[in-house]
Amino acid sequence: MISDGEYSAWAAWLEAFGDGSDLPSLHLPAVDEAMGPFMQSRVIERVARAFETRAVRWARVLERDVGAVTDPTALAAAMISARARLAPLIAFADDARLPEAVRDELRRALISMVRSAQENLDHSARQSFVPPGQLAAVLDNDLRRALAAAPVLPPPAGPSSTPRGRRVIL
Repeated sequence: MISDGEYSAWAAWLEAFGDGSDLPSLHLPAVDEAMGPFMQSRVIERVARAFETRAVRWARVLERDVGAVTDPTALAAAMISARARLAPLIAFADDARLPEAVRDELRRALISMVRSAQENLDHSARQSFVPPGQLAAVLDNDLRRALAAAPVLPPPAGPSSTPRGRRVIL
């Protein structure tokens, strides 16, 4: 069973994450059945809210940054910055302490958000009234590359179900 201190640690960390902070998270326990169903559902609700808040923050900053550009170089820089700001969302969506179903849902939401943002940028850059070079900047700095470059995280440490010993090939 999760203690009040562990729940409070998750709650504080998730609030900070939603607000844009990237605090250490090694102290947080796994969100699993050991918490009990009520506590697990409360943490998962907070996970969803924090992820959504952080994703909305990312989208607003991207919109602000892209709206302020006046040339292709500045647009490229804004998109590179946006890709870098996706890293905490990607890491959170892949956090092995979250249940697999939650991770899958977060990944789907993240992929959808990034695809939509890139498609909007593509569409805007293809309009005839944009400065020359905008389309090349958008295509060369595709936001979806952040998703493709995301590291595959190892499974959490714990008892292994694979047999130990030497492998014999006959």
